[in-house]
Amino acid sequence: MATAKVHNRSLDLLFSNGGKLDVLLWGYQQLDKAIDEIKSDRRAEFARQRELQNWTIKVCPCGCGLKNDFCDAHLATIAAREELPF
Repeated sequence: MATAKVHNRSLDLLFSNGGKLDVLLWGYQQLDKAIDEIKSDRRAEFARQRELQNWTIKVCPCGCGLKNDFCDAHLATIAAREELPF
């Protein structure tokens, strides 16, 4: 039976300094970066559209309670429909 220290050490060896799973960890980090970049691009595009059309958003339309902006879930819904729900 392995202790927590042994378990953590084995994970460290697998994921760091040329371990076997470095490639998987790198791929996972790249995926996270790509998703964050897509979200920020989408948010920037909607912000640009709001400025062009003089929109004011008091509360997110999906009902999550976020003020003065759209939440990520609502942006994903809009992008899926490729239209603005106003």
